[in-house]
Amino acid sequence: MGPQGRFVLDQTDAPLLFFAAGSGVTPILSLLKTALTTTSRSATLLYANRSADSVIFRDELASLQRASSQRLRVVHRFDGEHGPLDERSVRALGAEHRSASCYVCGPGPFMGLVERALVESGVETERIRTERFALGATASPASPSQVNGAAPEYVDVELRGSRHRVAYRSGQTLLQAARDAGLDAPYSCEEGFCGCCAADLLEGKVSMAADDALSEAEKRRGMILPCQSRPVTARCTFRFVDS
Repeated sequence: MGPQGRFVLDQTDAPLLFFAAGSGVTPILSLLKTALTTTSRSATLLYANRSADSVIFRDELASLQRASSQRLRVVHRFDGEHGPLDERSVRALGAEHRSASCYVCGPGPFMGLVERALVESGVETERIRTERFALGATASPASPSQVNGAAPEYVDVELRGSRHRVAYRSGQTLLQAARDAGLDAPYSCEEGFCGCCAADLLEGKVSMAADDALSEAEKRRGMILPCQSRPVTARCTFRFVDS
C-alpha cells in the first residue's frame, strides 16, 4: 500500500529539518531521498544513536551526503561520545532553521524533547510533523453519562462534498458510525497515530481517547480524529479532511 498517514513532504519550498533516533530514521530517509530527487530544497538531518556502530543506513546516508553535499547536511549524535541529545542542541538547530519544515521520528521521550525544544526556539507548531510507532490503548466505549445523559440519535457527516445523516449508537466512535452506515470513510490505523481519518468538527463537541496525530494548533482549529472521537453533545457534525 502507499502512504496512509500525514507524515509526508509538504508542498512548499521551505528548507527541511529532520530529527531521527534509532529506527525512526526509516520514514525520515524516505522523505529525505524524495526531497533530494524531486525538489531543490536543502535539508539537515540530526540523527541520534547510542554509538557509530548502531547507525542504520549509515552507508546510504554517507552516499547521499556525498552526492548532495551542497544541499544535505547530516549531523550524527552518539550518546556514548556526545551524551544524550539535549534541548539546548535542538534549540540551536531550531533557531538556525526557524522557517524550515520539521519532521521528527523516534522513541517517545526523544520526540517530546525535540518538539518542545523546537517550539521554544521559535519554530511554529504548524511546521512540525511527527511519526509515532507505538500503538495506543484500546479506548473503552463511552457511557451514556459522558454524553450529557443520552447519546445523540444521529450525527451528520460530510464526505467528498456530500452530507450524510447517519444513525449513532451509544459508545461508537464517529468513524464506526460512518462505516456502519456504509460510507467509504478514510481510515487506517484506528489508533489515533496516522491521522488518515482527520476531520474538521463543524458542530458540537467530542471526547477523543487519543490525539497523537494532531498538533496543538490543529486541535485548536477544531480538527478531530473520528476513529478516537465520541460525541458529548446532542448534535454533532464533522467533515473528513482527506476525502
